[in-house]
Amino acid sequence: ANRSGIRFKCKQCGYTIHADLNGAINIAKAISGLVA
Repeated sequence: ANRSGIRFKCKQCGYTIHADLNGAINIAKAISGLVA
């Protein structure tokens, strides 16, 4: 629901980023242990 095409926009704070970059950041955080 936060993704519109190639853009990700946080519904809580309004932060906007390329959706694929946001996904890559989330994956990197998950495999590095930064996300609980």
